[in-house]
Amino acid sequence: MKLTILPCSEGDLVYVECEGRISNPRAQEESAPVDAFLESDCGWRSVLLNLENTYDIDTSGLSWLMTKHSQLKQMGGKLIIYSVPDVVSRVIDMLKLAPNFHIAPNETAARELALRDRPPAPQTPPGSPAPVSEANYTIAGDTKPNSQDVFI
Repeated sequence: MKLTILPCSEGDLVYVECEGRISNPRAQEESAPVDAFLESDCGWRSVLLNLENTYDIDTSGLSWLMTKHSQLKQMGGKLIIYSVPDVVSRVIDMLKLAPNFHIAPNETAARELALRDRPPAPQTPPGSPAPVSEANYTIAGDTKPNSQDVFI
């Protein structure tokens, strides 16, 4: 499986294209950077995964899809798969996993699903310092400090 982040990604929508057999990407070095990105940097985003160029799925691929879906959901994001080929759709249906995924017939429907009922994007990335406001600082040399306690 080859994963590619597409340049049309915007704001809190990340478009990813999948090619080949859907399998655990950790076994394939070419997909490792995208998989690492999906694990760390885009938890609150909606990831739109295009499966149009896939031709099969194995159990490790199903496990990977379910794991990504759960991880994104826990962080406030969504994994939306779209343009799912019949062979992949049949496996998902046979295992009764379809209710566990957000599935759209095409990119337009996937984008609409991503934009519907989405939570607001975080104002600052996780781990960033709190924003600075005038209420909690004094500019050096300020003759009117914001605090009543003035030390000379």
